[in-house]
Amino acid sequence: MKTLFQYRFFIFSFILSLSILSAQETISYNTFITELQKKSTSYKKTTSYKPNFFTEISVRSQTKDFEIGKQSYSVRFSTSNKKTRDYEKQYMSLLEKYDELDILQNEKIQLGYLTWMNSYILKKEQVLLDSLLLITDTEKKLLTNLSSSNTKLFNDLLKNKETTLDIQLKKELNIAERQLNEETLHSLLEKKDVVFDYNSFHNHFSIENFKEKLNDNDSSYFTKKNTEIEELLYKEKLLDLSHNLEKEKNRKIIDFFQIEAGDLDTPEFRKNVSLGIGLLIPRKKSLKEAELAIKKENLSLLKQYQNKKHQEENTYIKLQIQNLLKKHTLYKKNISLLENHTTIPKTNIDQLFAFINSRKNLLEKKMDLLKLEKEILEVYSGVFE
Repeated sequence: MKTLFQYRFFIFSFILSLSILSAQETISYNTFITELQKKSTSYKKTTSYKPNFFTEISVRSQTKDFEIGKQSYSVRFSTSNKKTRDYEKQYMSLLEKYDELDILQNEKIQLGYLTWMNSYILKKEQVLLDSLLLITDTEKKLLTNLSSSNTKLFNDLLKNKETTLDIQLKKELNIAERQLNEETLHSLLEKKDVVFDYNSFHNHFSIENFKEKLNDNDSSYFTKKNTEIEELLYKEKLLDLSHNLEKEKNRKIIDFFQIEAGDLDTPEFRKNVSLGIGLLIPRKKSLKEAELAIKKENLSLLKQYQNKKHQEENTYIKLQIQNLLKKHTLYKKNISLLENHTTIPKTNIDQLFAFINSRKNLLEKKMDLLKLEKEILEVYSGVFE
């Protein structure tokens, strides 16, 4: 009866776990990045700005001969011309388009790439650690059986135990790091009920893909987004508009219009109404205009420097990956040779120990190859900066 209950409970638990898994959405790397980009644009807000035709309106009153009864009033207003209003509108429109969230988005995408890549490598590492544990377990059984007749093997047995504990610790650290990575990805995505398909990373960023792009001389694949130059171009446009606005102010001829009226209490106050106009004397370049012109020149020099720096960074990333890929090819050849020379012995104990050692050596070489793959992928993360 107890066995039947346990069996039913197992079936129920299995069905429940399947229903939970089916309810969770599986996210690929491509979908993950697309979701991050959507979130960035959804935070942006735009405001409508309409330049004022009247830039200043003032109402004034004054007395004549210090008599309150003799009061006069005036309204003075200044206007802006169409060019000035157009520049102001363009300036505000440009401010709305630029958003620091774009820079934060790049940082989020780079963090997403590094976190996802790390989990992808850790999953591959776990497979190798499991294989190493299997080999050390086989070695342990063999040493245990032989140590009863050969006391010299006790040291090997102790060494085997130390190696096993070391591998188990690495496995625990691997699991802990993957859990932390998963929490980071959930936080970036702002979703909890999703499962990440870490293997989908291979479809976009694989060693084979890097080699193919290098052979095709596809430099764009190794070109980082030049966010610094984009920011400088944005600042340059703002400076241009500020400069144009300042020039328009200096070209302004009509300063203000004025309507003035005498004592409103008298029946003949209309005769005291007068119209006035204020004119500005054209002047040479103002201090503000000169300052903006210097800033534009400095910005132009900074752009040249940034473009050169960007090209050097792209070249460095490409060269680093090229050198690491050459190293990767050599490592792979070495592993291939080791695999071809590793054969399973039948009865000879010495051959069996030699086989175990060669298997351990092979798996350690594969771990080194995996570290190299991670290094290549970390170098490539510079493209997202």
